[in-house]
Amino acid sequence: MKIKPEQLTHHLSKSLAPIYLLGGQEPLLLQEANEDIRQAAKKAGFAPPQIMFVDSHFDASTFLAEISTPSLFPQPLYFELRLPEKPNALLQKTLLHYAENPAPQTLLVILFEHLDSRATWIRTLEKHCVLLQVWPIKKEQFPAFLKARLQKESLNTSPQGLLFLAEQLENNLLAALQIIQQLKLLYDTGTLSLEQLQSLVQHQAQYSVYQWVDSLLEKNLPRGLLLLKTLQNSDAEPTHLLWAFCKEMRVLLQLQKALSQGQSFEATFQTLKISITRNTLLKNALHEYSISHIESLLLEAAQLDQLLKGVQCGSLWDAFEDLTLRACGKSALSHRRILS
Repeated sequence: MKIKPEQLTHHLSKSLAPIYLLGGQEPLLLQEANEDIRQAAKKAGFAPPQIMFVDSHFDASTFLAEISTPSLFPQPLYFELRLPEKPNALLQKTLLHYAENPAPQTLLVILFEHLDSRATWIRTLEKHCVLLQVWPIKKEQFPAFLKARLQKESLNTSPQGLLFLAEQLENNLLAALQIIQQLKLLYDTGTLSLEQLQSLVQHQAQYSVYQWVDSLLEKNLPRGLLLLKTLQNSDAEPTHLLWAFCKEMRVLLQLQKALSQGQSFEATFQTLKISITRNTLLKNALHEYSISHIESLLLEAAQLDQLLKGVQCGSLWDAFEDLTLRACGKSALSHRRILS
């Protein structure tokens, strides 16, 4: 049975299905749907979820035996299975076999990052479970998304206010929720004026720093240079920019090294305690950044740090521009060099 994300709350208020299949390319919405199921399961008396990551070492037969074995404890069992983009044929067969006769007093939630609902085995599995697929919010849908999220917090604003927020946040759902949380803390309830929204958004220097770093991970050079100029004009703290950049590059380096050693992305993601909302961004960045490229960028960042400390001479913001260019795979401008 298929349901839409907006139908999930009503569905969970009635009863829990034995199997849920969640997938989509919007990690934040996927995380929220999964969290709603977790809360419903907790309310229904289920044990905390046993989270399993499917990688090259995953044993489908062991999983089937474990999920099918009756619990020795009074609490119903709860399993959360995180699948790769395309599980192998054995795992597909195992899940279909289990779905035909799920264990009593057991909840199974299967999560995909990319769910192909047209696949034959998924269509068969859907007959025995609740399937919920989330889709990225389109640009034209973003104001309505913001309006619904504001209303959820007993807040509102004019159409002009919604358009202003949509333009500033550029479809960044995580940033949108952070802004709404801050608005809730500042104003609690009521209708927000355009001036109130502008006052808050224009003082989001920290938010803009992370936008700049994300644009580099996406290798979006025009956006990266524009955000860098915005940060420079708003007197952003250069030390904060460099710290945020190095932090993200070190995470990317750890991920690349773990993957080169045969570890799964999902398991490494959990080990490094990275928010699931950054899953897609970092996964895509891994295809763009090699270990050698990341290491060279960190060396350049170390040079920039010397410039910040006054050990070397040169234009600080020109150096940040060069770093932006190199991160996006372009050559730094020849006349912009850090001088000893």
